[in-house]
Amino acid sequence: MRAETMLKEYPKMKKELGLLTFQIERFQGLTEDDVIEMMYFQNHNDTERVQTSGTSDKTANIAIKYKEVMDRENSEWLHYLIDRYWELKDEVDFFEAIVEMLPDKLKILIKGFLYEEKTWDQMEGELHYSRRTIGNYRREAVRMLNESYQIRDNAECEYMCT
Repeated sequence: MRAETMLKEYPKMKKELGLLTFQIERFQGLTEDDVIEMMYFQNHNDTERVQTSGTSDKTANIAIKYKEVMDRENSEWLHYLIDRYWELKDEVDFFEAIVEMLPDKLKILIKGFLYEEKTWDQMEGELHYSRRTIGNYRREAVRMLNESYQIRDNAECEYMCT
């Protein structure tokens, strides 16, 4: 992601990280009813079938399949949550790190917009800068952040292309 996108998406990404953390910490997986319903609708069709095995075989097969389905679905869901968490965390951590590398006057401005969710008017009053100066500083910060993204992209490309 580039700086401009991150400036817009950062609050939403932080919220999603918090929600993912909550879901992973309290992960319980599918309930028995969820699995039974899923298996019923997955295997149910309107054609008639001829019974070829006894009731006890059918019951044992259903029980085995039920456990396999539940374990697989729970494992896939948890892996998805964890993968999404680490992907998002990596992007947010990188962005926060490059914001910290900005010169102080730019860092204060970007942090005010992002972390404290201040408006342009609030930043103007607090920093005693004109709106034009704030706009110029913001553009400079975005340029510097994009340079950091470019450095990261180049390093990844060098590694992948060799």
